[in-house]
Amino acid sequence: MIKISGDQDLLKLLTSKKQTKDGDNILSSIIFEGKEASVDRTIGYLQSLLERKVPMVTYARLSGSDGMRLSRATFAVLLKFSEFFDDFSSMVDEVDMKWEDVKD
Repeated sequence: MIKISGDQDLLKLLTSKKQTKDGDNILSSIIFEGKEASVDRTIGYLQSLLERKVPMVTYARLSGSDGMRLSRATFAVLLKFSEFFDDFSSMVDEVDMKWEDVKD
């Protein structure tokens, strides 16, 4: 928890450079498409699984690119609060290895 004792401390906090954590980079690459190709590939794979699920998921393609941006942001929040960074990173690595085998 951050304690703020006065207006000067608040000003310092607002103007200081943000310190990034390891999880922040993962979250950023999930939320913003195009930051990391392997994360985009994994999310695309998860999305295609959702679209082909039986029984059909009617909301899998809802609102096109805007819906996908919302889905990516929601997925990042779920990862943040459930602390599944390691599991997601393992999934990204596994999809990346499979991609290397299949892409040729």
